[in-house]
Formats: sequence, structure tokens, C-alpha cells
Amino acid sequence: MRTLETTVNVTSDGKITVQLPPDVPAGEYQVVLVINQTAVPEASGKQEKRPPSTSL
Repeated sequence: MRTLETTVNVTSDGKITVQLPPDVPAGEYQVVLVINQTAVPEASGKQEKRPPSTSL
């Protein structure tokens, strides 16, 4: 089991896209999604996007 932490964008129809690290093989997985009650503030556009971080 791995824990991944990243930021996602939720569309108006409730869909999200998640970018996983390249070492996660293709396949079907059971996941747990925890949503923080406070939205992440909008980036100023100059902030560099980071790949998802991993914790083992």
C-alpha cells in the first residue's frame, strides 16, 4: 500500500483527474479519497507545478 499526496482540479460536473507517478503500473485500484474542506488558493501563474509527492 502507498500513500500519494497531490492537488486535483474538480470540474463543475464533479470529475477529477489525478496524475500518478510513472512507477504506478496500469490497472484497476481501490483508492481512498480525502477532501480537505478548504480549497487550495489559485496559483498566481508563476508558481511551478510539481509532480505528485510520494510517501512510503
